[in-house]
Order: sequence, then structure tokens, then C-alpha cells
Amino acid sequence: MRRVGPAGGFLLLASLLLARPAGCQDGSALQEGRYEEAISVATDAIGDEPNDSASRRILVRALLDVGRYEEAIAAAAPLPNLRGEALRTIGRLAEAEDAFEEAAEAAGADQLTAEFNLAEMLYNRGEKREAMSRFDAFIDVYNASADLSAADLTTIGNAVWYLGTSEPELFPDVVLAFDEAIAADPRNAEPHIRMGELFLEKYNSPEAQAVLDQALQINPNHPRALLGMAKAKAFDGQQGEALESWCVVHSR
Repeated sequence: MRRVGPAGGFLLLASLLLARPAGCQDGSALQEGRYEEAISVATDAIGDEPNDSASRRILVRALLDVGRYEEAIAAAAPLPNLRGEALRTIGRLAEAEDAFEEAAEAAGADQLTAEFNLAEMLYNRGEKREAMSRFDAFIDVYNASADLSAADLTTIGNAVWYLGTSEPELFPDVVLAFDEAIAADPRNAEPHIRMGELFLEKYNSPEAQAVLDQALQINPNHPRALLGMAKAKAFDGQQGEALESWCVVHSR
């Protein structure tokens, strides 16, 4: 994933090597889809220590996964990127963009993800030239950084995926970024899910099912993994199994 040229349009590198937020939870309940436990433990932890950002992140992610969006917005008040993601989910796009800009301007752990979220918003409202310039800068981030987290690598894969819409030869680099994210944190379902969604887009159902099955082994209750598996099975004509997965999603 190498491209010679100047970094695109904005400074992304400043915060990449900052330490990730510490906290009292290891996140295993969230990772494994034990959402009510994750919400309860994180809520108690924040009650004891309101500045426990790790527990707050767990709480917001769990609330988003179970569809409790307004609660997620409230819980994410001190975390602008997560607040923006929650606002975006319910269509409050102007507020979401403001939150992403706040996170992008801060030298924090979410800066890279916030930059991606801003670029994606530009792309989705038709400002594709500017969006692509911003996505291109993520290749510079990858090339300049030797120690990226699983979250950063997943974000880079997401950005290069957009670049691949006009440069299909970059899609192997998307897979590379997701593979490296999985290697960096094998218990994180997100890069598995994104890989599965990529294979679904490319009509490669066997590969999609394989990687989504890995995601579901980590978190058997993840709504996007279940939805992706339902789509993959429907694509293969496995209507009964697809319906079963679909019903599980909608029972959450």
C-alpha cells in the first residue's frame, strides 16, 4: 500500500502514537456480545469515576449495537467522535459533522477515525473530489507509521475501500489493512465484519461467510455480523438459514 506523493490536505499523523485511553474494563463483555453486562458494568464504572473514558467508550459502543441511540448520544457527550457516530445513526448529520470536526481538531486517540468520518460525510453528500483527497491521505498515514492499532488499520482499510471505487487495483490493499487489523487484535470483530462486507460487495459469498463466521465466533450477537451472514446465505440460495439470521438481528 505505497504511493509516492505529498500527504493530502490535512495533518493526520500527530496523534497516531498517543497512548490509548486507559480504564478499569478490558472490554471482553462488549467484544463477546454480552451487551447488557457491558452496559451495566460500564455504567457502574462511570458512576464511580466519570472521567473513565475506556468504560465510557464501552458503554457507548454497547448502546449503539443494541440500538439505544439517544442514550448513546448522551453517554458520548465527552467523546466527540463517538457522539458524532451516534448522531449520524439517527440522521442528525449537521450535529454529527460538528462533532467529527471537534474530534479531528483534538490531538486524541479518535482523530484518525474522525478524519475518516468527515471524509465519508463529504463523499455521501456529493463532494467526492475533496473526499477522495482526504481518503488518499490515509495511505500516507499507513506508509509513515510502523505501529498502528487495530482501530487505525481498520479505518485505513475503510478509506482505501473508497479509493478503490475509482482504482480497483487498490482492493487487495483493503484486504491487507483488514488482515493487519485482525492480527493486531484478533478478538476485535470489527475488521472481520468489514472484510466480510467487502467480500459481499464483490459477490464472493464463500469468503464472506468464512470471515463473518470468525466474527460471530468472537461475538455471536453482533448485529452487523448477523446481517452480513444473512445476506451471504441469501446470495447462495440458503433462504432458510438467511431468514434465521435475519430474525436474530431483528430480535436484538
